[in-house]
Amino acid sequence: MSYILIYFTIGFVICFLIEFSTQHQNNSDEEDDATKFDWFDRLFNIVLWPITVMLFIKNLKDLF
Repeated sequence: MSYILIYFTIGFVICFLIEFSTQHQNNSDEEDDATKFDWFDRLFNIVLWPITVMLFIKNLKDLF
């Protein structure tokens, strides 16, 4: 039971950090086409956070 709780807690923290950084960046740019997350995206990121982390690392690697 505690492993499942830890898994979802990590997913929640990662989803919160992604949404916080996105909102902070959108507020500073003030663009009309700001990235919005709906509840499906939030739940997807919380449940399948290893895929989210993998895509983040892949995109970060492609930047450099």
